[in-house]
Amino acid sequence: MLRVLNDVLNELPHLLAERSRWQSMDITYFPPHVERLWTAWGDYRVRLHRVYPPDKPVPIRVGDVPTDILWHPHKEPSAIYIVAGECLHHAGSENAVLVTHALGAGMSYEMVHPEAYHAVEALRGPYDSVMVTGKPYANPRAAAVIPGPKQPPLEKSREDAFYEVWRRRFSLSEPGPYDKRGLKGSAMCRFYYD
Repeated sequence: MLRVLNDVLNELPHLLAERSRWQSMDITYFPPHVERLWTAWGDYRVRLHRVYPPDKPVPIRVGDVPTDILWHPHKEPSAIYIVAGECLHHAGSENAVLVTHALGAGMSYEMVHPEAYHAVEALRGPYDSVMVTGKPYANPRAAAVIPGPKQPPLEKSREDAFYEVWRRRFSLSEPGPYDKRGLKGSAMCRFYYD
């Protein structure tokens, strides 16, 4: 998925040139609060996120399962690139955090196993990320774990402002943090659980 993510980052200026293709979602049913723009791209979905920090620090230790932020698997393989800001990325199995990484702008990770769980926690303010997801797994456990109510779109003025942030960030006239050879200076992590 990291190679697909690199392709998405190179294509993003063109995708963002078409405002009408983007939809939004305001995810608030469980912390953290996430603002999302998304669009289809071939067999993939591209999601642009702003993740807000929790109201108070989340006490998480290796071996625990977080209860104050959403501990969840993904329904499909995914890869994420941190564009701006910093976060703690807690990863593990259904029953335990196995590792926590501090990630910042320019770093990427992928989740490519249906039983991998994770949670994210913004540090020192919100962080922005680009996420690409593939086709859903044959037996996604996530549907049972994350039943959450359907989330509404962002308010129109907020959606337009959020889109404009991303459009300027990935303008065709400005060089990005990536090139055809790959993510420049990106530290990449892969999470496998076998």
